[in-house]
Amino acid sequence: MLSHRASRVFALACGRLFVLLIIAGLLFSPAFVTAQEEEMPRDFRKDLARQKADRFTGMYMADQAQTANQDDYDVVYYELDLDLDPVTSIVSGSVTVTGEVTGASLSTIELNLLSNMLVSTVTWSGGALAYSHVSDILTVTLDRTYIQGEMFEFTVVYSGTPNTSWGAFGFDTYNSEPMIWSLSEPYGARSWWPCKDVPSDKADSVDIHITVPSDLIVASNGNLISETINGPDKTYHWHEGYPITTYLVSVAVHPYTTYSDWYVYSPTDSMEVQFYVFPDRYTFVQPSYSMTVEMLEVFSSLFGEYPFIEEKYGHAQFLWGGGMEHQTITSLAYYANSEYLNVHELAHMWWG
Repeated sequence: MLSHRASRVFALACGRLFVLLIIAGLLFSPAFVTAQEEEMPRDFRKDLARQKADRFTGMYMADQAQTANQDDYDVVYYELDLDLDPVTSIVSGSVTVTGEVTGASLSTIELNLLSNMLVSTVTWSGGALAYSHVSDILTVTLDRTYIQGEMFEFTVVYSGTPNTSWGAFGFDTYNSEPMIWSLSEPYGARSWWPCKDVPSDKADSVDIHITVPSDLIVASNGNLISETINGPDKTYHWHEGYPITTYLVSVAVHPYTTYSDWYVYSPTDSMEVQFYVFPDRYTFVQPSYSMTVEMLEVFSSLFGEYPFIEEKYGHAQFLWGGGMEHQTITSLAYYANSEYLNVHELAHMWWG
């Protein structure tokens, strides 16, 4: 028999899931505000409404911009190796793309990257590759023509300040400390890293190396592989081993307070549930965050085991309204202590 709290989670899940499935186009919006403990200032709500409208305009434009070339290859793997500088608000580093040709043949690969980002070089194992970067499309000329079934790989070195009008990446502050965040749904990844920004093409896996000043903590997808000190900086290496689309690749950076709970899913196995919280919000979030493990238990009993059981689930606070279901690490509003918001975002791990 379910406990009183679990019964309440079950009731919320059933009632809200129906709404989620029927009007998902509305509810998926990261600006969907559910927090009831603290009301946002009215002008902030207006800002969110404007950002939401801009986001949907951008969605339409991005969808129309998908190229025929992108239909002829499948991305297998991305490796991001990025330096995030909170002083200059610049993203710099490299992205390696590994893919397979699915069309008859290809001699060029087209990626999405907004034109304000500066590409320095594109290389493969044999040296430099020619490229052009026009109208938000990065076209890479491969070393030869590849035929169907062949694999290709190259690395793009680039830098720039992400275009804030896309609302997909922010260099902000909270309590006078850096707060760097991403929210790329659905076509915003191209504003901060070069990729095939097409939601239907999931990479099989992604490695995410993020370098920041050493007093900051980086939350991202999958499992934390390592933390490496480099003088005044620290590099976090996260690995996402499950298929993932570009808009779910996430970074959240702040001098977080971190803590964990554990989801025990068999007599001998458990999964860590990680929380990255603004230090002054630690006590505030406990009522809803403490229910997360029980929510995992209820959903797993209803819909099958948590889909990313070999990795983690968790929350990372950020500065947007509501939440965003980044794979294995939901981004949640810092002002939110909402049981429903927690349930809603966790449900996305099963339902997309």
